[in-house]
Amino acid sequence: MGGVSALFTSPSKTEKVNESVQKEDLEKTHGFSLIIPIDGYQYIRGLASLKAKQGDLNYNLKAAFVEGLELLKKENPSVTDEASLERRFYRGGGQKQKIESFATSVVIPKREINWIDNYILQERQKDEFFSKPDFIVNLVDQLKKHYGKSI
Repeated sequence: MGGVSALFTSPSKTEKVNESVQKEDLEKTHGFSLIIPIDGYQYIRGLASLKAKQGDLNYNLKAAFVEGLELLKKENPSVTDEASLERRFYRGGGQKQKIESFATSVVIPKREINWIDNYILQERQKDEFFSKPDFIVNLVDQLKKHYGKSI
């Protein structure tokens, strides 16, 4: 009797395993590329300098990105961090004017990347050409709203 049932896993056990795998995947970190318009990059560098003068020597581009992301999340509570099945392409392509920018990347948890994907999807419903650099502009705008436009 035990021979056949030993070959199969009950559905309830399978669901628990899949659930824990999904949670682990959300905690794993991934590289996320950023294209920051030069004025936004200069603002973030100025903010990091201000924080250093205030004693926070660990505040850097990633810390500013994460803080801006948290501010953006508060502003958009309806956006979730659940993975969407829809494949998204961020780049605005040739539809937008090319601007001088700074390219870099940050390492953040998958859950944050999912939230960014969903935020971009939400904004694309309003503007079909909304792109990843537009997301960065919105993020920097949140920092400016929080700290003031000039630093």
